[in-house]
Amino acid sequence: MKQRTDSILQTEKKCFITGSYNVCLHHCICGTANRKKCDEWGLWVWLNPEVHHALHTVKPSLRYALQRKAQEAFEKLYGHEKFMEVFHKNYL
Repeated sequence: MKQRTDSILQTEKKCFITGSYNVCLHHCICGTANRKKCDEWGLWVWLNPEVHHALHTVKPSLRYALQRKAQEAFEKLYGHEKFMEVFHKNYL
């Protein structure tokens, strides 16, 4: 599959959580090997830097919520079996 440049979760370049326009990119499925897969399948969102930092440090529940949303969006387009084939983990 070719590299995606768009997210399947959002269309505007603003924070997925707060709506702020001060943003950085967040890959929804964590791990070095998964970053490339997230880029390829469009499983990323824009986040405010403070939200992004909190998500990786003090707000794991937000990270898990984004993982679930990413899986739901992926499965709506490609199905559960394909998600499991690509990411090997169920977040739902």
